[in-house]
Amino acid sequence: MKNRLQRIKTPIIILIIPFILYSCTTTLTVKGIPGYEEFDPPKNFRPEWKNVAEGIDIMIFHQSNPNFTISAIRVNLSVPERDIIISKGKKAVTSAIAGKDNFKSKNIKQFINNNHLIAAINATPFRPYRFFMGKPQTAIGFVMSNGTVYSKNSKYDAFFVSKDKRIRFLHPPFENIKSYKSAAGGFFIILSNGINIAKESPRAARSIIGTVNDGNIVFFAAIDGENTPSGSGATFFESAEWMKAIGAINAINMDGGGSSTLGLRTNLEEKIEVLNHPDGGILTFFQRNVPVFIGIK
Repeated sequence: MKNRLQRIKTPIIILIIPFILYSCTTTLTVKGIPGYEEFDPPKNFRPEWKNVAEGIDIMIFHQSNPNFTISAIRVNLSVPERDIIISKGKKAVTSAIAGKDNFKSKNIKQFINNNHLIAAINATPFRPYRFFMGKPQTAIGFVMSNGTVYSKNSKYDAFFVSKDKRIRFLHPPFENIKSYKSAAGGFFIILSNGINIAKESPRAARSIIGTVNDGNIVFFAAIDGENTPSGSGATFFESAEWMKAIGAINAINMDGGGSSTLGLRTNLEEKIEVLNHPDGGILTFFQRNVPVFIGIK
């Protein structure tokens, strides 16, 4: 009986894996939706923020035509209790090569729970895809946590946290980092001093981080992708426009696609809610295991 169940289980897993891997890509082949040139914010759009803790507000906006959802968390880092926490690797590194397989795969709920955080968002692109937690992964981007560098890949732009809790988005190479305590790579800066500098891209699920007020107000945002019931994704340009609409003047695009996940510990209780709908193909509830998250304490 046991052997028979094993024979049945194996082909089921084989059939499911392609659907999961389909959502691993961070850019989609669809350029847009017929009849809609852009998914820009409506002219009458006003973000409605709800306070959930001191210095922390959330907002979820959905429209059906076109199908679009953005979820966001706004954090005031001038509140003493608030801080930014970034995933740690297995050991400190001195070269990009040494950062290979330096992180353990984990989902967002595990990261929030293990670090006693209120919220988190996914950060760097990575390889390889891991179905199970605790498996080795390589971060494709610069990663530093509490002054220790765990990945020196510096191909893409990155999110940096200064020692006085100010957020900056920087271009590589990252040479003068002594004034920063933590950092996590993303992809590209898409908004700079209120100017949309995003490059052309397909639509996809997006994770974006923005700032205002000299970097001590930070926005974590996730846009639902086309493989969800509540979205059709966004281009880099559209993502920048939405970040401006919710109040940011600077923004960086992090890893997207099926990796885009925004989590919040609701009512400061043990329950953790994933605010966006992960773009997991047929498994829209699926939280991808990734190496690096950016968390809110």
